[in-house]
Parts: sequence; C-alpha cells; structure tokens
Amino acid sequence: MTILARSIVNTTGFIGAPGVNVIHWVSAVGTLGSYDSSLVQDWHDKLSACLYSNAGNLVTGVTSTIDPTVILFDETTGVAEGSVTQDGTSDDVHGGDADNTSSRSNCLTIRHYTNRWVGGRSLSGRTFIGPCGGGIFDATGQIASNVISATPINWLQLCEGLDGNLVVWHRPTTKNGTDGAYGPVVRSACNSMPGSLRSRKS
Repeated sequence: MTILARSIVNTTGFIGAPGVNVIHWVSAVGTLGSYDSSLVQDWHDKLSACLYSNAGNLVTGVTSTIDPTVILFDETTGVAEGSVTQDGTSDDVHGGDADNTSSRSNCLTIRHYTNRWVGGRSLSGRTFIGPCGGGIFDATGQIASNVISATPINWLQLCEGLDGNLVVWHRPTTKNGTDGAYGPVVRSACNSMPGSLRSRKS
C-alpha cells in the first residue's frame, strides 16, 4: 500500500469562515517511515510560498494558516496510519490590498489534473484561493485573463526540489471500502469562473 500525506490550510477573516483547503501529497517512496518532520517542513515552506504568490489578490484581513501536523493515511482505505509535525514554523499568508469584496464565492479555483482514471473518469482536484477582491474579474464577470495565466505557475513548481509529488486522492466509493486511489498532478490551471471556499475537510 502507498501512504499519502494530508496537509490542511485553514483560511479565516471573512464572512462564513473558516474555509479549508486539503492538500494531498506523497513522498518519493510512499512508505510510513519515509515521512519525517524535516520533509513536512520542506513541503509546508513551499506550500506557504505558493499561497503567498497569490496574496495580492486576497482581501485585507484574510489569513491562510497551514496546520503544522500532517495526517498519514492508506491510499486504498483512507485510514490514518500516523501523523508527523513539521520541525519549525511556516509563515501565515495575509491578504494584500485588494478591495474588501469578502464573499467566500470570490475565489480563484485551481484545478489539478492527473493521468489517472477512476471509475471511467479522469481524476482531478481543486484548490481555492480567496476570498479575493473584485480586481480578479474582467468586465464580463469572469476571471481576468492575466490572473488566469499567472495563478497556476507556482502550483506547477510546488514539487520542484522536493521529495515526492503533489497528488489528487479519490476516497473509497463505499464505507470501509478499499478502492481508494490517487494520481500525481501533471498539470494545473485556473478556472475562468470563480469558486467558493468550503469549510468541509476531505
């Protein structure tokens, strides 16, 4: 079995907060013993930098905080096998000077694509960046083209120099099932329509 890691990013400072992003990743070998505090620190530092690259789009008062502890779990069942806490701290990401349009629906949606197929469908996942100010929109109400082109860049580079890969995980299809699966992310792109940051943890 492959052991995956689950990192949690909590976002606060807006009506309806908190919002939660769940980031899944795997070490180079995917065994329980291959995860340690130093590796978690490296991943969270890169993740913090990735989130910071979009801080200028966030409304003032919004803060994203990475939980220092990752949950390690079996990819097939989703059952937790342990946890590891990073050996230092990662910087919180604070909203910039964007106008205070603090609806949780004003979010950039980053879609992560894999080459894995599950149940006849291509496996993909999403990360929500926001709430963002009105400056992310063009005159038609869609995400502006310059934002769409700039936003995914750091997500594509997230794994560079790190031990492992960013992944999308598909939970088992039945209670106590064993058909969970994952795929490494091969491409990321920003949707043209805004998304909504949810409070549900995967």
